[in-house]
Amino acid sequence: MQQIVEYILSSIILVITPIIFGALTQNNKIRKSKDKVIIIFLISCVSYLLSFLYLDGIIKTVFVFGLHIFIFNQIYKIKLSKSIMITFIYAILLMIPDMIILLFFVGMFGMTKEYCYNIFAGSFIGNLLVCAIILLITYLLRNKLKRLFSTRVENSNNILYMTLFTILCVIILFFDIITNYKNDNSIFSYIMLIIIFLIVISNLIKEKITINDKIKEYNSLLAFMRTYEIEIESNRIQNHEIKNQFIT
Repeated sequence: MQQIVEYILSSIILVITPIIFGALTQNNKIRKSKDKVIIIFLISCVSYLLSFLYLDGIIKTVFVFGLHIFIFNQIYKIKLSKSIMITFIYAILLMIPDMIILLFFVGMFGMTKEYCYNIFAGSFIGNLLVCAIILLITYLLRNKLKRLFSTRVENSNNILYMTLFTILCVIILFFDIITNYKNDNSIFSYIMLIIIFLIVISNLIKEKITINDKIKEYNSLLAFMRTYEIEIESNRIQNHEIKNQFIT
């Protein structure tokens, strides 16, 4: 019974956290009625509770990732492609408090890796610490995150594929770190590998978004030029007709 209560409390704070994250980083306000927001909140809490009870490992991570996409998409009325990008950034930021807690409690309090990851990290206190740290990080980086999320994202399949591929690779690396963690410097090589990988993929995604924006501007300019050419041709024909009438 105590474990069920912990799961319920953890589900509530884990749903509230991305909602606050969206409120801190989005210029859009909640565009749903209060009743619809409550319904979405309850659905998300029940989904989180089911994931605690019946899912584990990578399947649980993918399910929770999809749940966050649902929360951002439904509560803040954000496009699916942008919701995926925001959830991706949110998932990456969540790794920071996870790693801080793992390093701190294993290094300072002598907890075993298995106890810290399987017992403490899944408890209500562990989830509360993770949520508090991620909200603190979000508050400190809110202006930069607002600028990042204000970037126009086209509905490009390439961007979605690159993002999903990045997420999969990061999840695999993260679980490999947790599985093979030891109290030596090997973990820092994994962290640097993840950081370098994320920088490369993020730059590729940013470049793709920039290219899409340039193509959109070029198409708009081309459409304007075509309209201008049509107007010039129309004026030329009209002037020609006027001259013919004067001659007549």
